[in-house]
Amino acid sequence: MWQEHDLAGLHYWHEQTSRHFQQLCETADDTELNRHIQYSNSQGDAFDSQVSDILTHCVVHASYHRGQVATKMREAGLEPVNSDFITYCREISGQVTPQL
Repeated sequence: MWQEHDLAGLHYWHEQTSRHFQQLCETADDTELNRHIQYSNSQGDAFDSQVSDILTHCVVHASYHRGQVATKMREAGLEPVNSDFITYCREISGQVTPQL
């Protein structure tokens, strides 16, 4: 069910999905955001969800996975980068210098 990719493949898919996500955010109007999508999950359960709810889920769920990655990195003796959204906003506005 879950695809596995090497680092180059992950970069490729990140670039592709980011471009499509940005385009959707830039062009979606109220009609699109209120549109419903019917789909099935990996267990075959059918659902009907509003586009705006799916987009909100993507952002919230990504935070969950960033936390998982940070935990696994710390368990391996590594220190993950700061992935807080406000830190990102400060960096892109020039308020702080990114730390490597």
